[in-house]
Amino acid sequence: MKLIDLMTQYTKNPLGLEDSHPVFSWRWEVDEGEVSRFQSAWRIQAAGSLEALERGEADAWDSGKVPGERPFGMRYGGRRPESRERIYWRVMAWDDCGQQTDWSEAAWFEMGLLEETDWEARWIGRHKEEDATPLFRKTFHVKEGEMKKARLYGCGLGLADVFLNGEKTDRDYYEPWDSDYRKTVYYKTWSLDGKLRPGENVLGFWLGNGQYRNYEEVYTLPARYQKTDGWREKDSGFYGDAKGIFQLEIWYGDGSVQRIVTDESWQYAAGPLVFSNWYGGEDYDGRLEIDGWCESGCSYGNWQHAVEKQPPAGRLTARNTPPIGIVEELVPIAVWPIANGHYIVDMGKNSAGFEKLILRDTTPDMAGRKIVIYPAETLGEDGGVDQYSCTQGDPGTICDTYWIRGKGAEEWQPRFCYHGFRYLEVEGFPGVPSRDNFRGYRLRVLNEQTGSFESSDKVLSAIDRITTRSIECNMMSVFTDCPQIEKLGWLETTNLMFFSMSQSYDIRAWMGKILRDILDSQYANGYIPAIAPEFQRISGLAHAPNWSGVCALMPWDYYEAYGDTGLLEKAYPAMKRYVSYLEEETRPDKYILYHIQMGDWGAFDTTTPRELVGSCAFYNIVDVTARTAVLLGKPKEAEEYRTLAEKIRHSVNKRFYHPETGVYGSGSEASFACPLYAGVVEEQNIPRTVELLVEEVHRKGDHLSTGEVGLKQLFTALARYGRSDVVYRIVTNRTQPSYWYFVDRGATTLPEYWDMERSQNHAMMGHVKEWFSRYLAGIDFLEPAYRRIRIRPCLPEGVEHARATVPSPYGQISFAWKQGRTGLACELEVPFGTQAQVWLPIEGEQELTVNGQRKADARMAGEGLLDVGTFSRGRYSILLKKA
Repeated sequence: MKLIDLMTQYTKNPLGLEDSHPVFSWRWEVDEGEVSRFQSAWRIQAAGSLEALERGEADAWDSGKVPGERPFGMRYGGRRPESRERIYWRVMAWDDCGQQTDWSEAAWFEMGLLEETDWEARWIGRHKEEDATPLFRKTFHVKEGEMKKARLYGCGLGLADVFLNGEKTDRDYYEPWDSDYRKTVYYKTWSLDGKLRPGENVLGFWLGNGQYRNYEEVYTLPARYQKTDGWREKDSGFYGDAKGIFQLEIWYGDGSVQRIVTDESWQYAAGPLVFSNWYGGEDYDGRLEIDGWCESGCSYGNWQHAVEKQPPAGRLTARNTPPIGIVEELVPIAVWPIANGHYIVDMGKNSAGFEKLILRDTTPDMAGRKIVIYPAETLGEDGGVDQYSCTQGDPGTICDTYWIRGKGAEEWQPRFCYHGFRYLEVEGFPGVPSRDNFRGYRLRVLNEQTGSFESSDKVLSAIDRITTRSIECNMMSVFTDCPQIEKLGWLETTNLMFFSMSQSYDIRAWMGKILRDILDSQYANGYIPAIAPEFQRISGLAHAPNWSGVCALMPWDYYEAYGDTGLLEKAYPAMKRYVSYLEEETRPDKYILYHIQMGDWGAFDTTTPRELVGSCAFYNIVDVTARTAVLLGKPKEAEEYRTLAEKIRHSVNKRFYHPETGVYGSGSEASFACPLYAGVVEEQNIPRTVELLVEEVHRKGDHLSTGEVGLKQLFTALARYGRSDVVYRIVTNRTQPSYWYFVDRGATTLPEYWDMERSQNHAMMGHVKEWFSRYLAGIDFLEPAYRRIRIRPCLPEGVEHARATVPSPYGQISFAWKQGRTGLACELEVPFGTQAQVWLPIEGEQELTVNGQRKADARMAGEGLLDVGTFSRGRYSILLKKA
């Protein structure tokens, strides 16, 4: 047995860390014949050098032997590392039998610039703002001799690509990440080890606009689309002039340090990217390319000296998340001409990303010829692209323009924007294009995919596929609503879609960044906006607790999924302020939220009272805050929140529950689901409420009728109370509104609304993904972090088999079932450190075997449900054979 996958802040060997007391995690790898079941203790050593650590000289920290079963969430308790310092660490542990592992292989973390005084660089930019995006460069000399390390720390606003000696320094996109620039500005750390050469070198960066320079000077309606209905004022702190700050540090073997920093000695020139807008697209003139602009020997003819710029208000902060990168290359499935002389390129799937234009053998006489590319999700009746789903019908066009350079082979792709698209309409292509002239690229945050779902039902698999694709297409620096119309961090999806994401991806580091966005956005009175960062303030859609309450609900979900209280500890003060804000607002109305603007958003049945949806969320938020107070050792505060929660529960039931009929609200599906999900329904009324909900679903012809808020709560409430059979009928309903309707219509991503109008790539209705793994396959948690697992599958008639893998901090959980005429066969894998309680549906007399051995001690856990037993680490084949 050994310890593997060592991580710091849930990242492997992070570079440029901000937190000087990060958390550690690891996993156990145990051979098949070992009897070890769980960890009983651990010991961590940390040192300032690998050599010292290997000698056992833990000059940074030695925890000693610490009792504990968790192999995660262990906070570094040693001396505070200095800026730039690398700390090496290793771990050993003991199992439940007292056996000790060897020391693990060493991992490390390296600090960023922790103090403001560490920055010698200054923010620089242009003398005046122009449409063309600028290139900045600096020539410097590296001396002969040993280079111990080279680090570049930097940030370019709105966006920046960094180059060294003519080559881009990484494969990441859209750096730095979106943030509330009034509070936080993210910088990145690059390792340039082995990339510098003795003698002359050139460091450069290319600035793009992004969200930060998204204000009137580059606002070009009606020519280009721009999201504006909630636009913030220019001096809000969210927007500003293009600027960059970079600091290269070279550490030599003789102890000397060379720093190359941004200042007025840097030079800049207008680049060939003559227009760039985060929403409307980019225009690139190949004739204006400056050959070798970031290489030694480049002419400085039209270059000017940079000027120092006013820094943004926010603090420069290192970001600890995976980057945004390319995850899929798309080859067109077809190219064809249309009546207006343009061509349509079909990439086959809807995506979030960009296209690449590939030209061969261009000639000087073609120089200056303009090619315009219009991306879109759908085609119109005239055969061309229809951008309505990308612009919500607002004025302006989304397009990318390329002017041919005329010097042979040319390739171009947008640099500082991305689109939501499946189709490209191409105008002005020289000759007849083919599939070889275009490629598409899909991007997302590179959160590791660690879970999966599959089934024998082709429709279920197709629904999972389009839902998964939409989730991934919106995994950007925020969890966006969509990759075209808004690209904003509407907060309800982070809450409602949390388990749909965490069951398939490791989102621990990413959620930490999103929480910071939420906390940065909180107002002095406790209010949290519906969007964070609040680049847009859409005043008519800004006030609803299922959005703002993510400050409490997401950290709690994080704790349940990962067993780490870190986000709850950070969020708790904000949770308290937000609860106080809601309490003050609702006290005159006896804790009913009458003034919310969004209830069950996107509902097919619009009768559900918004006040009911919002007030149930209010109860849920206060309940979670009370449980958090208990967890954090604050019993007095917990009791205060429990008292408030009971007042809310009483008021909701008095206002919206009709005892004579048992109906909540309007009697819609969401009217029953929201109180059940939140825990508002009195215990004695739960069976009746569940039954009335089921009757309402049947009355709707087994159709769903909710929006995004009610849908999560509908699926969860039905499944929680043993009615996943009803969820299955909803999910597989063939007619609108339904997921199957999307599949039948050829959707490759999840549309925003059930009528398939507007955006074709929203994740907000994707709650079915959580149900697939958690309830259909049956992998759920009984304790946080899946320390205790419940296996309780749903076995719909007509589905032959299903399989899911779900990640946990202890390791991967896997369960598969296959039903047939002879019985039910299951395969279970339980990771080290956990236990799984298995409950299987049963009809009549059946013989139970586990790993080929008959098991006679199983007992019934309820009508039609067999308690097979509790299983520790290992693989198990479970067979229920019909008599």
